[in-house]
Amino acid sequence: MRLIHSSVLLSLGVLVACDAYPILSVDPETFEVRQTATANAMFPLVQELEVIASSPGQLAYTVHGKVAAGDIHSPLFTVSKTDVFTVIGLYPDHDNHVTVEYYSEDGELHGSQEITISRGVSLIEMPAIEIVESVKGDRARLFLTAHRVVGKPVVIDQFGDLRWYMDLAGSAGKGLQQARNGNILFTDSEQVFEVSLTGEILRTYRPPSPYIGIHHDIHETDSGDLLLTVSSEDLPTLEDVIVLMDRDLAQVTRVWDLGVSIPRNYQLIKDTVDWLHVNAVTFDERDQSLVISGQRRGLYKVSWDNELMWILSDAQGFDSGVPLLTADQAFWGQHDIQIDEENNVYYVFDNGLGRNYTGANPFSRGVKFSVDEQAMTSTVLDEYGTAYPEYFSPIISGIDYDSGGGVLLNFGSIGYDFNYVDSLDFLGGSIIKPDPEYGAAWVEYNAAGAVVMHLRFSQQLGNGLDPGIYRARYVDLFKPLR
Repeated sequence: MRLIHSSVLLSLGVLVACDAYPILSVDPETFEVRQTATANAMFPLVQELEVIASSPGQLAYTVHGKVAAGDIHSPLFTVSKTDVFTVIGLYPDHDNHVTVEYYSEDGELHGSQEITISRGVSLIEMPAIEIVESVKGDRARLFLTAHRVVGKPVVIDQFGDLRWYMDLAGSAGKGLQQARNGNILFTDSEQVFEVSLTGEILRTYRPPSPYIGIHHDIHETDSGDLLLTVSSEDLPTLEDVIVLMDRDLAQVTRVWDLGVSIPRNYQLIKDTVDWLHVNAVTFDERDQSLVISGQRRGLYKVSWDNELMWILSDAQGFDSGVPLLTADQAFWGQHDIQIDEENNVYYVFDNGLGRNYTGANPFSRGVKFSVDEQAMTSTVLDEYGTAYPEYFSPIISGIDYDSGGGVLLNFGSIGYDFNYVDSLDFLGGSIIKPDPEYGAAWVEYNAAGAVVMHLRFSQQLGNGLDPGIYRARYVDLFKPLR
């Protein structure tokens, strides 16, 4: 069996080379890996390979990191005698060394092959990333994000190295997340994109009239349908409607007009048009309800039938009789509400905008809290990031958690200079922080509460504003295979 040496020059200047080194195996005729003739200009850090084997079996590959802690290991996946597979997690501007292992169907290792896949410089402009702290571990930890200057979805590792990106013509600034099937979801405000990590735009979803402007968030329910935060052309208000889109039919099947269920409260911010400013939605599968973050005033839970179940907020300005939780702490201008149903807890990013109706001593934090719906109480269980008041992020930003107890904070708007005065002036003058050293920072904690990663990001627009990072998420490149 002849080994292949080939290289392809992509039209956008990305060099792809695949050098096959001698096969290391018990039987040198067992299998061979070849580069296919295709290369992906929109997803430059993936590469399709062909395998030719003497019998069906299983493959696994390792993209070797610049350091061992940057290694990306795929799980085993099934292949036929002649098959193709896609390597994910390459570095740009680097000769990527990849090991491919071939196993029999019953899991016996039959051989391995080393290849080199070279990539040219990245086609997108990445922010400068300062590594304040990063615990190495034994393999790459990966994160999905998009800086708001460029707006393209990227995956970076714990060392700030780029490992995947999509050279999208538009912006992927809102709703960026990994779906249950492993695909990536995001919106450009007009439609939702679903793309595979292996390099395909699979589908787009566009809500019909009168629903416009997918403005902040997408949430995938367990059934696979999508909750979208939108506005309605039939209403005089903005950003106060949630729709449920059937993913198979691409049709809206349910609508929540939150102006019907949620009382207006202008105590913190008075804006009669954008009175609620929904910036996050999640779904409680246990009772088929929605939990909504309204930046203007608090968190709200509404039922499947759009009935208000509870409010988590400071009590000022609410009429008596509303289902207000008795809370040990309130949140201010919060974003990114999430439910960990398995552990019966919530996570939220508490921006701290106008905390206690003042702009003095601002800080942002991540919070883990519980809700007792029988007693109608809320209790803060843990908080993250209070050691970094210099990372005050008045808008956007977020929090994520993983199955191992890790928590990731995205202080996403450090480059903004909000100075809360009162409900009529929550900006306090110019919001541009002149020539900031950085516009966003991530701090990751392990289950024991220790900091295991601390990164700072800097990238500015022409006016000197660093608009930061809307969202950061843990991502698993091989989620469909696990």
